[in-house]
Amino acid sequence: MAHSLLATIQARLDPDAGVPDFPQWLRHTSPTWDWDAHHLRVLADTLDRVTRGEIRRLMIWMPPRHGKSETVTVRYAAWRLRRDPRTRIIIGAYGQTLAEKFSRKIRRIVREQMPISEERSAVDDWETLDGGGVRAAGVGGAVTGMGADLIIIDDPVKSRAEADSLAYRERVWDWYTDDLYTRLEPGGAIILIMTRWHLDDLAGRILASDDGPNWEVLHLPALALEGDRLGRAYGEPLWPARFDADELARIRTSIGERAFTALYQGMPQPDGGAVFLTEWWAEGRNRYLPESIRRRIVARFQFWDTAAETDETAAWTACSTFALLDDYRVALVEVWRDRLTMPQLVDAIAKRAAAHNRDETLHAVVLEYASSGIGAYQTLTATAPDWLRHRIQRYRPRDSKVERAQQAAVWCDNDMVLLPVPGDHAPWLFDFESELFTFPASAAADQVDAFSMGILYLRHYLAQGYHARAGAIER
Repeated sequence: MAHSLLATIQARLDPDAGVPDFPQWLRHTSPTWDWDAHHLRVLADTLDRVTRGEIRRLMIWMPPRHGKSETVTVRYAAWRLRRDPRTRIIIGAYGQTLAEKFSRKIRRIVREQMPISEERSAVDDWETLDGGGVRAAGVGGAVTGMGADLIIIDDPVKSRAEADSLAYRERVWDWYTDDLYTRLEPGGAIILIMTRWHLDDLAGRILASDDGPNWEVLHLPALALEGDRLGRAYGEPLWPARFDADELARIRTSIGERAFTALYQGMPQPDGGAVFLTEWWAEGRNRYLPESIRRRIVARFQFWDTAAETDETAAWTACSTFALLDDYRVALVEVWRDRLTMPQLVDAIAKRAAAHNRDETLHAVVLEYASSGIGAYQTLTATAPDWLRHRIQRYRPRDSKVERAQQAAVWCDNDMVLLPVPGDHAPWLFDFESELFTFPASAAADQVDAFSMGILYLRHYLAQGYHARAGAIER
């Protein structure tokens, strides 16, 4: 006990005094765990960035049984209290029982290293001698009366049935925005650990909100995708020592493709497998005729997904043009694509911009700042006429094409994105919808990527319109 008390006094004077960094502490407190596993090393290093204040909003998407809860919710929370006993932590989960289970594990580890308060030691609400501690709450549970330096939400959804329930998703969202988020102290951090079930789950809604750009996403699928964060080859398992390729194949066969893609790959999809559903624009829903929106257009925006190669198998350059309407919804005005050389690309950007600026409502021409988009941006900002140069902006893509599409799909599902009624006024529509409604299985994805880019860029407008429409419906 004397040793524990000394550790507490040291922590009061200097939170880092005598406390190993998180990866070292993990090896000391849980020596039988496989902390050399690559994904757990990356996870621990990412949490160190949270501790240093480099990341204040972190999402972690990992498969079941790959160590995310034990590493983050239990051990990282315990280490933060060991490092500074004044730290106040809220643990959230889909139910009170699970939240208390996490709290009990944290308390057990902390007790082994420092004393806790005898006056306040209940599993759902306990303190250290310095006033830090843990509050545990399930979805909808009260957390009033306590600020938090760290909030960890570990799987707020229990099952497919809950994920598919709009009422439950609304309940989770209201709990997060009205209760949890308002408890966060200035400079505090939020960690959201998700097994993804649904496009419109808590992670999807946050990323589609104005707060989305503030979040760092650590996405570690069971089987590596292109551009894997860990440098794995395509299809390589995340934790082969426990779940090798054969074991993951058995799981995939057992639970089905949709469940495996959502739970193990972190890429939830609608029932049909596509990201964008035809029913969102069926039977005239969310469709427009040009004359019906002409007087309602507030501004236009263009978005370019560029590719420099011109051979027949190369990627297309695609441009989407959106009109922002007076109710803060957006209408897709045109999708244009071609295979272009760099000089042709720069010329095409200027021509498409001029075509949609006859009434001087074009506010921005946004180029994906990658590959040939970098050269086009540099050329245009140096040589374009003033009217165009001042409208050129760059967009640095985050996440994969599929992940960006999934975030954009939330706004489409919420009736915020209009497509034209098929007809001669939109000759590009058939090719675009053929790609849109089969993505990500479609042969090409460039039109979808330009479409998704526009929606994500304009989502702060869409958020205002969505909340205004929701308020009008409630009244």
